[in-house]
Amino acid sequence: MSKHNESGQVQRRGGAVAALLWLVLLASGAANAAGTAIGLDETMRMIAGGVAVVCIAGLVTYYARRKAD
Repeated sequence: MSKHNESGQVQRRGGAVAALLWLVLLASGAANAAGTAIGLDETMRMIAGGVAVVCIAGLVTYYARRKAD
């Protein structure tokens, strides 16, 4: 396999990871924001907020590494 193909595969996989992180961030952020209205327990809202923070850190790391390459 040439370097060009390997690079393309890595970029596609990285794009999929970023898209997944964005989707999880949106879902957990929505659950955290609307938690009181939909009757989520405070513990579940805290977990959703923690997941959102982890997704933000993952996205920052992804984009920082991408910028460095």
